[in-house]
Amino acid sequence: MKESAEQWQAYIADKNNTAKRMVVEGTDTIYEIPIVVHVINTGQAVGTAYNRSDADIISWIDYTNKVWAATWPAYPNTSNGGAKIPIRFVLARRSPTCTTTNGIDRVDGSVLTNYVANGLNVNNSNGVTEAQVRNLTRWNPSSYYNIYVVNRIDGQDGITTVGAYIAGYAYFAGSPSSVDGAFMLSSVVGTSDQTLPHEMGHAMGLYHTFQGATGNYPDCGPTQTNCNTDGDLICDTEWSPNNLTQNPCPTNANTNPCTMLPYNNVQYNIMNYGVCRNRFTAGQADRAKQQLLTYRTSLINSVALDTPLPAPLVIASACSAAANANPSNSFNIGPANVILNNINYTSAGYSGDGSLAYIDHTLNYCTQGGISTNLIADTTYALSVSTVLNPQRIKVFIDYNNSGTFDSTANEEVMYLDNAAVGNHTVNITPPLTAVQNTPLRLRVMSDGSTSTGTANYGACSTLTYGQVEDFYVTILSNIPTAINYISKFTANASSCSVGLNWTFSNKQDAITSFILERSNDAKLFTALANIGTQNNITSYNDLKPFDGTNYYRLKWINADNSVAYSSIQRADVHCDAGVKVYPNPFKSQFTLAINAGNSEAIKMEVYDVSGKKVWSANRNIDKGISKINIDLSSLSDAIYILKVNGNDINNQMMVVKSAQ
Repeated sequence: MKESAEQWQAYIADKNNTAKRMVVEGTDTIYEIPIVVHVINTGQAVGTAYNRSDADIISWIDYTNKVWAATWPAYPNTSNGGAKIPIRFVLARRSPTCTTTNGIDRVDGSVLTNYVANGLNVNNSNGVTEAQVRNLTRWNPSSYYNIYVVNRIDGQDGITTVGAYIAGYAYFAGSPSSVDGAFMLSSVVGTSDQTLPHEMGHAMGLYHTFQGATGNYPDCGPTQTNCNTDGDLICDTEWSPNNLTQNPCPTNANTNPCTMLPYNNVQYNIMNYGVCRNRFTAGQADRAKQQLLTYRTSLINSVALDTPLPAPLVIASACSAAANANPSNSFNIGPANVILNNINYTSAGYSGDGSLAYIDHTLNYCTQGGISTNLIADTTYALSVSTVLNPQRIKVFIDYNNSGTFDSTANEEVMYLDNAAVGNHTVNITPPLTAVQNTPLRLRVMSDGSTSTGTANYGACSTLTYGQVEDFYVTILSNIPTAINYISKFTANASSCSVGLNWTFSNKQDAITSFILERSNDAKLFTALANIGTQNNITSYNDLKPFDGTNYYRLKWINADNSVAYSSIQRADVHCDAGVKVYPNPFKSQFTLAINAGNSEAIKMEVYDVSGKKVWSANRNIDKGISKINIDLSSLSDAIYILKVNGNDINNQMMVVKSAQ
């Protein structure tokens, strides 16, 4: 099922500009994705058929990377028909507990009944379920891409098998994190089998070249009239027949039964089926990058490839609410978005986060660096907390003295609002000079029902009635020396379909090598937008093509000693494109539907699950121009859904993904 075509069409329309913005350093950025290969063996020795050696697995990953880079010697390179996808899969170096790992995790699957005889169940066989395999071992999918190597799928091992069998599969980009990952037969671990390069294509959002065809060769599926919206959505892969497995495979002298023209290399494409697959296309490279930066940015930000740490992060322990007084509530009360300097975390409240009363974001420090920010003592920052349902009582604490408790007499309660209406709420905080410095300090954000809802008041260690507690951490630094405090003011203001950026220099820049303006759509992965140089007379920049949605900006400067510093991060929201937009997507509990209508009209909104069952609907009258409608689907399970929007002049459908991550 295709995701919102709007995002892909916008990327294609802005391809040249976007490609420049994606450069992180130099002109040939490679995005490295941490992977972990879980070998679910049957108790055999390492190096046997169902427990492949480390060397086998390492060469398997190396082969896959060379296929993606168009450098595998037996396949076409970029000079003779191949295309490079700038994504590299790297075996993790840091484990979830901060220790050294080679990225290969061996687990004896024989503890699961029926695993040895039948392996993994996909098509109602007697094998074990995916959930049983994941329960044996699973590393945080926000930090690692999990690949499971199994002995059999539906009883077939690919070694003694006669006839068709499943060699492996992977979940599509944008799938819920609860199922994300890939499952591969042990028999495909090698340097000539295209199963892993093909399935990692799906993991990065690539469809089959015969997408839409359902029968056997030469079924071509629905007629394709627009290569950007039909089939595999890629314009440099021609319309392809299904199941192109003839041996020998067709050459470019043969006729493609779908186009009735000579084949144009689609029979050689990795995302096809067949015996002669050996290349990707430039269009597939573009889509894989777009899907990576849309759905898998957490893997880019993971520190699982960094040097292992001597020990996990140590933050003073504190009390926590283990459960709510009313654990079955579905009121979705709790923090929805928390912003403080570099922290910009979108949550979903208690019920939207899987009915978790307490989430400790400091615990993923080993692989994500925790959710944290640095603050300068005696400097004022805007702290924002948003809520999505019912009036709420919001409290935020910072353990300034690192005692493990939150002391109101030490001014550690930095935000208190009662009867806070739905929306965003902001206060200014100023870390005191007396705070413990250069040490991670616990930041606690709490939200529960308010006085108007009849909910009792609570303290930092209370069990809440309906809401949620989330912990982050901050590090308080001493005042920045004047010599490097070059930016005294930095602002970002959205106007129409552009963002105006302005800043003020407060000191002479003799020690500065360069200023670089950077932008991000998630406040985590920043890319260069413009090189400002070292000129005092340049104090503004107009971003004429911002991201549709939320944009984050910062100024980076490099000192003469090669040290790097940054300004504060500024946010600007832009929603000006014509048509129908959804954001965020994926979403946790609710999303905003933005419609740019040519006339006032009545519209119908419907949501269907992948089986075609209608699960939500509503009608709305909209005015000419841009209308924004909040849609709450918190009652639905994490899954992929189809949103249909219909009216007199509007007829649009797109995929939306509900995910707890």
